[in-house]
Amino acid sequence: MASKKTEKFLGSRNSPGNRNNISKAKILADFIAHILPVALAGGSLILIQIALRNLLPETEDFIILSGEIFLALLILYCFVVLLGERNRANLQADYEALEVKYQAKVNETEKVRQDLLEYFLLWVHQIKTPIAAAKLITGARQREHDSELRSQIVSIEKYTDMAISYLKLASGDAEIYVEKVDLDKVLKKILKKYAVLFISNDIELDYRLQPEVVVSDGKWLALALEQILSNATKYAAGERVYIRFSSSDNALVIGDTGMGIPAEDIPKIFDKGYSGFNGQNNGKSTGIGLYLTKRILERLNHPIYVESKLGKGTEFRIRFPRSTDLSNL
Repeated sequence: MASKKTEKFLGSRNSPGNRNNISKAKILADFIAHILPVALAGGSLILIQIALRNLLPETEDFIILSGEIFLALLILYCFVVLLGERNRANLQADYEALEVKYQAKVNETEKVRQDLLEYFLLWVHQIKTPIAAAKLITGARQREHDSELRSQIVSIEKYTDMAISYLKLASGDAEIYVEKVDLDKVLKKILKKYAVLFISNDIELDYRLQPEVVVSDGKWLALALEQILSNATKYAAGERVYIRFSSSDNALVIGDTGMGIPAEDIPKIFDKGYSGFNGQNNGKSTGIGLYLTKRILERLNHPIYVESKLGKGTEFRIRFPRSTDLSNL
């Protein structure tokens, strides 16, 4: 930390009066730097002319005239240079003042953004408490007409988790903890959560996954997979969803036999806010789910690929590192 004397010295250097003195000194220094070469050249020329006048007296009038012209031009040049230096110094001072104001505005905007992120993150965490309570109440009652209510609660919880994930990714708080993850356990937990949606949408589940260990972050991976399965419940109603593991490319495969995706939409399905033709017709798409999936999997370094045919279904394929030796990471 700077001492009081140092702070006082720095403060005096940055005071308006001192800045004005420094500005004047800089103008003078720049002025001299521009004029000195010209003055030296002109002075040398005058000395040469004086020497010529002594050697050749008949050239005296011409030498005097040329000297006067040179001095007049030098004075005019000095005036122009001085005026230019003053204008340049004023522009530099204005630029520095604007830069200070701009930086202050940037800092203020960043503080507001950070405050908003912290508030919404806190709010989303708080709202999960009544959601959990509602789940317990509907789970205890188990009435037939509560099925739709439980489906809506699952959707609310999903959107809440999406908001938390989005805020953490946006604020840079998305910490990654690499570990050995059993895909079977992760997926069964998600499927248990979404069982009510599978049932209410009359979706057949073809689950052929055995315990399969991969290297990933279990929490973030679950959030990414949840978005894919959530999409399946929306676009494969009355159809089949299948889950398996491909040993040939060490990839998890999640597919459905639903409505599929138009070919022109496939390159853009991971773009933020893009809901595509199906999403617009379905009326339930926010265009955020698959965007979050892509962002999360990029952070985990798990490539994701999609194949789809309109009217035939869609298949997502997520590849994992073949080695599960954490010591190599």
